[in-house]
Amino acid sequence: MKELLRYEPEYADFDKLTCERDEALRKLEAVEQKLSKKEDEVRIGVESRKQNMDEFLARNKKLQGDLDERDLRLKQLQDQMQKDQASEKAKAMGLEKSLQSQVESLNAKLTSANTERQLLQAKLDVAVQELAHWKRPAEGLQKLNAEEV
Repeated sequence: MKELLRYEPEYADFDKLTCERDEALRKLEAVEQKLSKKEDEVRIGVESRKQNMDEFLARNKKLQGDLDERDLRLKQLQDQMQKDQASEKAKAMGLEKSLQSQVESLNAKLTSANTERQLLQAKLDVAVQELAHWKRPAEGLQKLNAEEV
């Protein structure tokens, strides 16, 4: 028994160490479970972020395509408007030149007509003077009666 008592403190330490080891293993297992749970949460978060990022990039790509398409359409409309404006301006310039030449022609005709009117007025004045000249000697004459002749 003495021998048993002598080994008992050694076994007591062994039992104590075994209990401490078992306790440490339980704690380690609990920490590993927590760590595994946290890793799962992180993995789910990363996957969720990746999915959100992929969705964002897909929406961004679609919106960028829509924006590029709108910009192209806008550029086409601007180009068409510039062409239309240039065409309308050319037509207006042609019409203006045509109207200007008509105005110049009408001004020339008006000048000619005014000159002709002045000439006719002068002729009329001369005719009036001649008529007055012829009337003066005739005023002194008496009218003839057709029965008396």
